[in-house]
Amino acid sequence: MNEPTLKNLHTLQNKYNEKMAQYKQAFRDLQSTLTNISGLTSSEINKINSYMNSINTQTLVDQAIAEPHVVIGDDMINIMNKIKNSQDGLIIKPGRGFAGTNNVSGGIVYTTNAQECLTKCKQHNQCIGATFYKENQSCVMSSGNGNIYTDPNTDAIVNKVSSLMQTLLSYNYQLMVINKEIKNEILNTPSNNQDTWNTATKKMEDNVTNQHNALLLQRRAIEHVAQKYDVAAVGVNETKLSTKQAFYWYRIWALIIIAILYIALLTLFGVSLPLIINFLILILVVWTIGFKYLAYMMLIIYILYYIYMIPMN
Repeated sequence: MNEPTLKNLHTLQNKYNEKMAQYKQAFRDLQSTLTNISGLTSSEINKINSYMNSINTQTLVDQAIAEPHVVIGDDMINIMNKIKNSQDGLIIKPGRGFAGTNNVSGGIVYTTNAQECLTKCKQHNQCIGATFYKENQSCVMSSGNGNIYTDPNTDAIVNKVSSLMQTLLSYNYQLMVINKEIKNEILNTPSNNQDTWNTATKKMEDNVTNQHNALLLQRRAIEHVAQKYDVAAVGVNETKLSTKQAFYWYRIWALIIIAILYIALLTLFGVSLPLIINFLILILVVWTIGFKYLAYMMLIIYILYYIYMIPMN
């Protein structure tokens, strides 16, 4: 057997083991972060631990030999949404910036440092991440999916869970690359005793293939969770918008019903009030059901009408 080739295999295997140790630590960090989010019930924490255990490397190696499949259920999706909306786990990444897909309302504020920017983001319901600009000491908050970029003049405020998922996916990719190099080294190694070598390399190749399948499964599982996690805030914003629109329509219908009942009562009792009084009552009703800006405009019209209807001598 070729000695340089054995040395290459040994080097690659050590490289793989070192990267796997980093990968497992990042996996434990993610699990710890998920289960330490405030507001989670013991049942939700148990489900997180159960799911994370189901996609650990050893479990997936065993699954890969049989029929590989990893599915994230609705319960885990709901938990991930809850974690995303909690805004826990925000961290500062110096020399980085965060570019979200949407700007939040009132999302530009002036702060003296990145920590203050982080606090402002936590206090804002729609903020998923932010960028603190050192030069003008401004904090720009964003929502929706986001990307982290390098910029020495800014500090990024990002969600720790999202950041850990990206780290996991990066380690996963590096492991798959090393694994492929190991497989190529095994297949391209010459041997004087072909039968013995074929038996040995077949076992090694099967092991490498199983590792590859396990990593691929784990990547799909993490990407699935990350996708559900990233769209959580977008879904919440859309839900808030739908609720807000529904509430507006509710108030409009309430105004119409009140107007109909008012006219019906006046007609029933034969009461006839001056137009100016009816208009004032309408302003009070509009204000009461929450259309304050509309009530302000109507009041201005009422005042102007009242002023100009008085004869000027």
